[in-house]
Amino acid sequence: MRKTGYVGVERSRHFDGGRTMSTLEPTTFTINRTPRVVRVSVVPNRVVAMSSRSKKKPSQANKRVQDAARRQAKAAYLAEKRASSSGRYWHGGRTGLEVGTILIPRAEAERNGDDMTHYDLQRGYGMNVTDPERVYFSSNREFARGFAGRIQGGDSDTGIVYQHGALYEVEPLGEIEKDPDFEGGVSWCAPRARIIAVEESNVRLNPFEVSERLGPYTAWMDGSPVYTPGGRYIPSPEQIKFGGIEAVLAMVETISPWTPVEYINASISGQPTGYRPSQENFPSVLMGGAEAVDVMYAHRRRVTVLTKLGVTFMQDALSHLPEVNALLQNAGHTVLSPDDERGTVVAFDTDGGVIGALVLTGVDFDGKCVMLIDAISVAPEWQGRGIGTVMLLAAQQLLPAQVFCAAGHCDPTVAGFFAQAGYTVLRPGENLILPVGDDPGLIDVGSEHAWFYRQGPI
Repeated sequence: MRKTGYVGVERSRHFDGGRTMSTLEPTTFTINRTPRVVRVSVVPNRVVAMSSRSKKKPSQANKRVQDAARRQAKAAYLAEKRASSSGRYWHGGRTGLEVGTILIPRAEAERNGDDMTHYDLQRGYGMNVTDPERVYFSSNREFARGFAGRIQGGDSDTGIVYQHGALYEVEPLGEIEKDPDFEGGVSWCAPRARIIAVEESNVRLNPFEVSERLGPYTAWMDGSPVYTPGGRYIPSPEQIKFGGIEAVLAMVETISPWTPVEYINASISGQPTGYRPSQENFPSVLMGGAEAVDVMYAHRRRVTVLTKLGVTFMQDALSHLPEVNALLQNAGHTVLSPDDERGTVVAFDTDGGVIGALVLTGVDFDGKCVMLIDAISVAPEWQGRGIGTVMLLAAQQLLPAQVFCAAGHCDPTVAGFFAQAGYTVLRPGENLILPVGDDPGLIDVGSEHAWFYRQGPI
């Protein structure tokens, strides 16, 4: 039996027996094969490139923050009005609870001598922010889903997260009070609450999706918003003081929308986030993946350099099939056929020569987009310049949905390449757990190759 346990921060214990291949029937995404340039952005997951530094004056930047605060205040007012009239509430919490279960607050559970594990894994209780005599719930369903998504249970050998919290519709018991820690009348509390419906038993959200649901309602100590309505991060005065204004503003220009605050704090302080499984904590991990913010920084540098060198990227492999196949064959990969329906990214030098190629398959597993890296190869004289890692992030533009999980397998000798691109590399022969569906399955790769995986868009 493979036991599962704590993974990183704020993640719950979950036990499961021996798993077999998933019974899900995947649907392969139809990828648009019309030849076009892949416009590689300096910011991962943004299609249009941005300048390397904002040219706006500080006064204009302040006005932008003030405008965002006013918009969020208006949205908060409207949300509170909707909440007071709807009368429906949701709770994102541990999985496995049934209709009729009475949710009790932490203090009451302690008095009863109950197991406190799942309370300790909830950020508010662990940091003594929330009232221990209250149960918390939301009038915004997606907000509650965000809290359910924060609870993560994973495999104790590989670090793969496959179980999240559940979403319940609840009936408050006792006097309802507004939660002062969130703007907009989105969060509420009461002495107790009763579960009246189990809406989702496994709310699979990556940290960026969680941030997108909770971020619009979070604010700094001075009341200013943490994010603009579009997800652009607004650093706090403390972060600017600690990290330096130039470095922090450069980071804001680099990171993707809705980058979690934990990621940013870890980057500024030089500490790991705990979201990337490491060799020290997981015995099946050969090499831990680089942190998301570090991957974004490196991506920006590489795109800037490659653009100056005249390197371009296109998704049209069929027009250059002989050159692409020669590159893939030299690296020991299978080749493309003229009617191949898989997605491709091809890198060209200034003379139009093929210097890099990536082949992928996009699969819809139970409504989640899984990107499988089938092959990647870079011409020897261009290796070490970032072409391969840029292609890995550019490939996501070919898929119709945000990548929930990306995976592939490689020779262990190139594990470092995938690790610096943010992928966790497993030891040769270790099975990959596909973290989708109600019964995550194991995929065997043999004893010579090693699986690499990444959960989330970066």
